[in-house]
Order: sequence, then structure tokens, then C-alpha cells
Amino acid sequence: LPFLIEAATIMDTLGGKNDFSAIVSLFIKAQFASKLGNPKRARELYLEADAKATKILGQDHYVLITTRSMYADFLGSQGDVEGEVVVRRS
Repeated sequence: LPFLIEAATIMDTLGGKNDFSAIVSLFIKAQFASKLGNPKRARELYLEADAKATKILGQDHYVLITTRSMYADFLGSQGDVEGEVVVRRS
């Protein structure tokens, strides 16, 4: 657990502002937040990662699809079987 907290802190300093590394950083931080027992923060980070991936990579990019899949798994683990539909079309 201390390792995850340290890793989340490192990710905060490494994440880019508006590029691929920012998406990956947000995605990993969302997973950390979930594992650290902060589902509200995890949800925020997954949604932020989704928004950035959609903007930067496009609707059909595999990273966006992977992020959405992991978010769906997260929602299921939280007992949110209906979840939130996150689909943005430009």
C-alpha cells in the first residue's frame, strides 16, 4: 500500500498536460485511487482520462477503448451495474 501511494505521487509529477502521457498518467492514477479505497477520486480520474483520450486520440483509438473497459470493470466492482455511459461524438 505505501508503494501505491508513492507511485501515485510520482505519477502526479510525471503526467503531461495535454498529450499521451497525460492520458496514461490519469488512467494509472485512477487505478491507484480505486486500489487505495477512494472510488470517488477514481471515477473522476477515469472520466478525465476518457475526455483527454477522446480529444487527443479520437473516438476509436484502442487506448480510449481500453480506458472505458477498465472504467466499466471499476463501476462493476463498485456495484454500479448501470454505470455511466461515456460516449462523446464530435
